[in-house]
Amino acid sequence: MADIDDKMEKFSELKADLSKYYKGEKYTWLQILLLEHLPVADITNKDFIAHNLFNKLEERGDIAPSKVHLLLDISKVNSELKKAENLIIQYIKNNEQSTDDYRQLSQYRTTLFKALREVDSEGFSAVIANYQLEHLKFDNIWKAVLHLEVKQLLVNKPDKIKKFARCFEPRAKDILLEIGVEFEGKSNKHKLDQSSSDCEDHPPQEKASQSQETRIKEYLKKKQQELYKDFNKLETAVLEDLDIEELFTDLKLVQSSKKENKEKAAKQNRSQHDQKEKIPKTLGETLKMIKDKNARKIIFTGKGGMGKTTLLRYITYNWATGKDKTFSDKIVFLVNIRDLQAGKKILDAIIINIDYLETFTIFMGTKNDEESVQLIKSFIINHGDEIILLLDGLDELNQGAGNPLVLFTNSDYKNTTIITSRPENTAKFIDKCDVHVEVNGFSETSIKNYINRYFANNNDLAERLFRKLFYNRHRQEHSVSELCSSPLLLLMICKVWEESGNLPDDLSDLFKELICCTLNQYLSKGNSDENKSKIASIERMPTNFKTAILALGQWIYEGLKTNKLIIDKYEFRNMFEDKSIVDLALKIGFVYKNPPLSKSDKNEMFAPPHKIPRW
Repeated sequence: MADIDDKMEKFSELKADLSKYYKGEKYTWLQILLLEHLPVADITNKDFIAHNLFNKLEERGDIAPSKVHLLLDISKVNSELKKAENLIIQYIKNNEQSTDDYRQLSQYRTTLFKALREVDSEGFSAVIANYQLEHLKFDNIWKAVLHLEVKQLLVNKPDKIKKFARCFEPRAKDILLEIGVEFEGKSNKHKLDQSSSDCEDHPPQEKASQSQETRIKEYLKKKQQELYKDFNKLETAVLEDLDIEELFTDLKLVQSSKKENKEKAAKQNRSQHDQKEKIPKTLGETLKMIKDKNARKIIFTGKGGMGKTTLLRYITYNWATGKDKTFSDKIVFLVNIRDLQAGKKILDAIIINIDYLETFTIFMGTKNDEESVQLIKSFIINHGDEIILLLDGLDELNQGAGNPLVLFTNSDYKNTTIITSRPENTAKFIDKCDVHVEVNGFSETSIKNYINRYFANNNDLAERLFRKLFYNRHRQEHSVSELCSSPLLLLMICKVWEESGNLPDDLSDLFKELICCTLNQYLSKGNSDENKSKIASIERMPTNFKTAILALGQWIYEGLKTNKLIIDKYEFRNMFEDKSIVDLALKIGFVYKNPPLSKSDKNEMFAPPHKIPRW
């Protein structure tokens, strides 16, 4: 009985905490999202707040202490509700529930919400004018749409959606054209697509003559950009989430092109100064060189922890957001090579990461998802010059998986391929590539710039750290300054310096300090009820932390034998009887949550934040 009371109390606390996130405009979001779950009288009750709506959902049995997936689904519709989402996920984990099956909102509801996020002020004004709502004085699109839905002026029927879609620019309109099919069927989708063509920038005749290939390209490009537009964030366990722009890595160009490689002897006669001037130092300059020379086979090599994965994510993010125009007219696919299973090829990995097959099938009017897969594969193969493949981690290729080398050796492949790898076993790729770029991590100048940004409010602390790192480095075989070329190690070194104002000269002592610093960051977030005081030394580390670190070390040790450093939470938990130790090991800051390459991938994967350079 006490256990039941405890669960009810925690559930009540969850509802109360969530209510804080749904105020003002966000409360209207909640009203719209719950229109299919609660009576209109409850939705429009002026005396209600979010907590009242949650109570009504509980009364109807839609949510309960062991049933909160509807709340999770609602929180996932907008990144602004990330804190609410994290709160629910933590509640689910604490109650040993699964986060897999959370889809409780209809396709119509989520897609309508997605379209409304794209509506600008002109679209809002058009809705007010077309539906003659001027007298109601709505101050945003959400309140106007709530009114339209309550009055049944906007429902999931083609004629209603068509009228609504006429108010908007193409981006919001295209999203709207994806709905109206969940209950109405594909034929109505095509009727809607045709009947709304008069609202578009192109006349109906041009729309009708648009080639299938163009429609496929536009749809794939739009969906891939939506997937990658948030790829600038690196989710950490105990630190603030990092922006990859802050972990930008300088590059050293080793070989610019085949032609220039053949002229190497002639170049050796030039001065050292002239050669340095021709070596790109930034990613932007390197990408420009790749585009100018129409290079199609590019390999980035570098030691572990130098930022190769971050680089690919940065390229992907800049393409998705339009911040870089190098590949603006292409479609980008990012693939983790470690995900290639035995017998599978790169194309298979691309398809696995596509989580919008259902809407693609509707958009193209294919019979089923299988036909859609063949259509996408055919497009990628036949339109290689419009495809950019970013392949991360050649050194993590599984035995029996398709070797990406064929993309470098077979002239039939016209796509641009950028592949990353540690330097080992890359000779064949380097021999066949058009461009080879060595990723060296942070340069000395970059390290200083990063330190200055980190200690922006304390110039003296920044200057003393820089002197500490570089004053006596030539007297030591392996100095602390060498570690700073790894962006994430530099971040941790800054944390240690900020806490203590001191760095050990001995690398083993430094790593002990880094471990204590990481654990103290975890404790400072209020993550432990048992351990309140700071950990002064590694010898005084609490037993539960030691056990968790040893468990993590055991996984990494076994992974090194099979070249598998990524941690699958499900497999990791199965290694130990005490699941709480595993959960703690993944929380305390020594591994980072690996973001999935598709929204449908619910596996929880973690990776070490740094891989120590090999001297």
